[in-house]
This record gives sequence, structure tokens and C-alpha cells, in this order.
Amino acid sequence: MLEQRKWTAEADLTEGQNALSYIQKTLQLPEESMKLILKFHLAGVNQRLLQADTIVHPGDELDVSLPDQRPKKDLPEDIPLDILYEDDQVLVVNKPRFMTVSPAPGNWTGTLYHALLFRYQKFYLIHRIDRTTSGCILIGKTKSAAARLSANDGPFRPKKTYIALAKGIMDPSGTIDAPIGRDPDNFRRMAVTEIHSKHAVTHYERLQTFQDACEARFCIETGRTHQIRVHSSYIGHPLLGDTLYGEPCPLLEEQAAMLHAESITFYHPTTEKEITVTAPLPDDYLHLIDALRRQ
Repeated sequence: MLEQRKWTAEADLTEGQNALSYIQKTLQLPEESMKLILKFHLAGVNQRLLQADTIVHPGDELDVSLPDQRPKKDLPEDIPLDILYEDDQVLVVNKPRFMTVSPAPGNWTGTLYHALLFRYQKFYLIHRIDRTTSGCILIGKTKSAAARLSANDGPFRPKKTYIALAKGIMDPSGTIDAPIGRDPDNFRRMAVTEIHSKHAVTHYERLQTFQDACEARFCIETGRTHQIRVHSSYIGHPLLGDTLYGEPCPLLEEQAAMLHAESITFYHPTTEKEITVTAPLPDDYLHLIDALRRQ
């Protein structure tokens, strides 16, 4: 967990002061830290995301997460990998919950990236999932394979399905077509908003119900940050354990959105054969289902 600093800009603040330089001077941070704060969205002014041109005024509320120092070099780490599919072109890995895909503040080591460095000279991450999401990650082992697997539209675009446990009883099926952008009231979250947002479409199908919860499968047409978590919360069914968009789940020992990247379907970059790879459900997800059934 990164250290947070919150304070109110003082009345003697210089008129038209750039927020970035003001934060750097106030907290006495090096230039490298300021670059990380901007890149990883670690600061806000009045709950609005800090931009390079943001201006700060007297009375503004500032909120900054202090990035830890990044190692000079990413070193390979002998971390076990659950490989679901592999050939000379493609790799699909089952990422465990709480593993970060790529190095980031607070997680500069121990990531999937470091585990791959230990085993492969070259690899190309085709997509990413949240640290708290488990399941399928698609990886190209050559540059040409990665180029084909990275298609954003057309028949060669990989198709992903997710499975999740949500609060309340969702409709049997439906489509959520609502734009997603940075939450104007909380820069640390995303939200359905018309402000600086992007088109987002999520399809869902309810699989089973419990006392006050359900299991659903999601298919996304777009790949926005936190898309399933935001859309599910938007329709009144936040994912169980998702404290950012919902509330803690008393049945979970460690809080995390119960979201799993269940499968990925792609056309092989060389043979053009359609391949579907499925990741088994993790233990914490299965244990929560058992607890919900006992209720």
C-alpha cells in the first residue's frame, strides 16, 4: 500500500500555480517521482485526476499517493506459472489473484512480467487484467504473432469471457451500453460518465442465484479500465468483495472483486485455427460459492 498525503492548498499560494510543480515543491519529490505520479494516475485535485496542465488554487484539496522507488532494472524472478496453452507462437497463462501483470508503483517486483522474464527471452503481453482478477492472459512469443493477436477489431480480435459473483439477483441476461471514464467525484475510480469517456459495451448472462447474490458470465465488446466492475455496479449489482465499487463481503477473508477471466478464444497467428483456452476457477471463488450455498 502506497503512502498517501492529503492537504489543503494554503491561502498564500501563487496565482495560477501549476499543480504538478506545487506538489513537487510541497512534498520535495524528485522529478522521477513526478513522472510516475502522472503516468500511474496517483494524484488528484478536488478529486479530479491530476493532469500536466492542472492549476491549483487556495483552498483546493490535494490527494497524492507517493510512489516507491523503481529498481534500475527489471530482473527475472523464478515465480511459478500455471501455463494453460503453449506452442512456439502463443502462450496462455492462468494469472492468480493478487498478482500484478506489469511492474507499477507498489508492485515493482513479483509480477507476471518478472515471471515471464525468467522463462522467455522475448514475449509480448497482448492484454492485461486487474491485479485482483484471476484467469487467462494471452501472450505472443514472437513479434509477428503478437501483431496478429493484438487486433482490436475484425475476425482476429481475441474474444474473452469472464465469470463473476455479484450482489443481488441480476436479470437473466442483458447488455450494458454506457460510456466509461474517470469518476469526476473520485479520481481513483472509473465511472459511467459523459465526461472524457469512451464507448463501452458489456453483455452478461446470469448463471445461478443464491440468497442475495448471483453468478454471471460477462463478454465485453470493448476493453475499458475496470469495465465489468463499473458496469455491474452501475446496474446495481457490484461484484462481491469489490470495495472500490461496492462494499466488503463478510464471507471473504481477503477482499477482492470476485472476477475471473474464464476463457479466451483466438485465431492462431500461423495456422489461423480457432483456439479456446479455459482457466479453472480459483479456490477463493469456489469457497465463496460454497459459503453462499450454505446461506
